[in-house]
Amino acid sequence: MMRIALGACLSLMLAGCGSVSLAQHQASVEAIQSLRSGDLVPLNVGTFVKDAKLPAKADRSVVSRSVTVTSPDGGSFALYLGNVLKTDLEAAGKLDQQSGAVVQGVLTKNDLSTGIGTGTGTLGARFTLTRNGTAVYDKDLVAQQLWDGNFIGAIAIPEAINHYQSLYKDLVEKLLSDEEFRKAASR
Repeated sequence: MMRIALGACLSLMLAGCGSVSLAQHQASVEAIQSLRSGDLVPLNVGTFVKDAKLPAKADRSVVSRSVTVTSPDGGSFALYLGNVLKTDLEAAGKLDQQSGAVVQGVLTKNDLSTGIGTGTGTLGARFTLTRNGTAVYDKDLVAQQLWDGNFIGAIAIPEAINHYQSLYKDLVEKLLSDEEFRKAASR
């Protein structure tokens, strides 16, 4: 998965600039273990949208130096985040599209910086869980990464994209391990 993004990115950099789409998410072992531990009800994944305060562009692309990074899911990072959660739930046997327990999300932060000395990435969302129409969980969560940057773009850009993509896994794992969420999603 990450190697595909790396190869595509390297090809683009040799051409000068371009665009690369994130790879489809592969279920996270940590998320599966978290979902299987405890007595969580099967969950339905509802809508994932961007916050009205977030510029529309922030839901469609981020830039790593000369490479534009986009989502493979309809061009929306909010939708991509929802699909990451859905993939993990499905892999753990906890996805039920008929369940009255519905997780929804609003993308609130989406930043990538490929600095020469330091790279940073931030991804944030407000997650809600409703059970049979009643809100039982509503919380803002943020995942951040900081890494040593590199002067050479052929090294820095793929590294930044890999870190950026892993923010989605980190944010979903943060949700699934949140004690308030686990309590609200328990039988």
